[in-house]
Amino acid sequence: MKPRILASLLLIFPLTTLAQLPQIDELMANHVPTAAVGLWVQDAESKEVLYTHNPSQGFTPASITKSFTAAATLLDLAPDYAYQTTLAYDKTQHQGTRLNGDLAVIFTGDPSLTTQDFNHLLLNIKTLGVAQIDGDILIDNSYFSKPYTARGTVAEDAHWYFGTPVTSIILDENQIPVTVKSGARLGQRVTFSLNTPINAPLTANVTTVSEEESKTLCQLNVVLNPKDNGIAFYGCWPINTKQPTTQLKVALANPELRVEQLINDFLQQEGIVLTGKIRIAPSQQTPDTLAQHTSAPLPTLNAMSMQRSNNLYANSLAKVLGKNNYQRGTLQAGSYAIVEILKNNLNLPVQKMRLFDGSGESTYNQITPEITAQLLQAMYDHENLRQPFFDTMEVSGPQHSFYSRLPKSVVPPVYMKTGSMTGVSNITGYLKTQHGRTLIFVCLLNQLPLDRSQAHLFEQKLLEQLNGM
Repeated sequence: MKPRILASLLLIFPLTTLAQLPQIDELMANHVPTAAVGLWVQDAESKEVLYTHNPSQGFTPASITKSFTAAATLLDLAPDYAYQTTLAYDKTQHQGTRLNGDLAVIFTGDPSLTTQDFNHLLLNIKTLGVAQIDGDILIDNSYFSKPYTARGTVAEDAHWYFGTPVTSIILDENQIPVTVKSGARLGQRVTFSLNTPINAPLTANVTTVSEEESKTLCQLNVVLNPKDNGIAFYGCWPINTKQPTTQLKVALANPELRVEQLINDFLQQEGIVLTGKIRIAPSQQTPDTLAQHTSAPLPTLNAMSMQRSNNLYANSLAKVLGKNNYQRGTLQAGSYAIVEILKNNLNLPVQKMRLFDGSGESTYNQITPEITAQLLQAMYDHENLRQPFFDTMEVSGPQHSFYSRLPKSVVPPVYMKTGSMTGVSNITGYLKTQHGRTLIFVCLLNQLPLDRSQAHLFEQKLLEQLNGM
């Protein structure tokens, strides 16, 4: 081949070698010098590994865990999989306006079920023409099992919306919205109010303090009471005269009690007489379906888990995998199911990972850059699941949380999953370079300071460099 032709081809199809990537070492030294850094860059088409750093070291994945969960659901569940919430009875016991037996409400962990959905489901009792139930109403919460949080989960997380209990009963994501209004002056009481009809006693003993004091000496604390879903705030809240009102979401401590209250309210409003009790029990003598509520299908559920990084969705789907594969609706069984599904279907070397939940809340989770890249490569190579897996991920654009991390030179689409918690900032995904190459990238940053701005700057510059390849 003549030199001129070769030179022209190199301009059109630039070659990338490992010699072009040592700038990444300089970026690490400048921006994350004390962090634990794991990197892997690979060409998705040729499978050529272009750069690695600590490829076999274990890292806390945070929400990158959700990518493993999403892949396992796509491999194991039907594309149209959906949750079912069921009203069940024995139709032979229905005579005119009376039901001479039990009525069961069977929950299966639908994370998208709302109070409105549940009330519409209950209306089918009235539609059937039932005016009196001579039996009990059974709340079947047996599909998932305790514990409702994973090993290694920070105890405080269970009080807030991102750590709500993963029970069979989920209503409004098992969250309670609360409005907080700081005092106009230091030392004044902070006021709290509920933005929901949930019957949850609310008490507060919180003082307005300076921003600095709220960060160093006195914080906001919350205690939840499962006996009555009570919420008690105490501690301090920073003054904010420009925007004194803030919205918070705390966890619903006892979803069973919430359902019982909703059923009682419905019976009273519709004038339906219950001669028995409302109780928590498995539904064994109710073989017939009166009505069902069906959730959105798996693609929508996975999008909520991945794009919204919703812990409840991810952990509920993990429990479903445990239930389907091992008849145990626990996070332990679900985590084991994820690992086994990926091993059996994608031949992943799962000894290089450790999972305790499906969301990444557990600090016991561990992954390596290598196995993360292997997952991304395997899903890219999967003829039927590449696009469904892409569809679960965040796609670069102003509406997405990671958009601010992308340098202007990086042109969408970038398919990415982020993961963060205290001391952790991770990004993984697929990037189409300016020369048309599809790269798999894994960037795991652990042991970061509280201020993660330099970590985010490193991520930006890393993507910018990869984009030029």
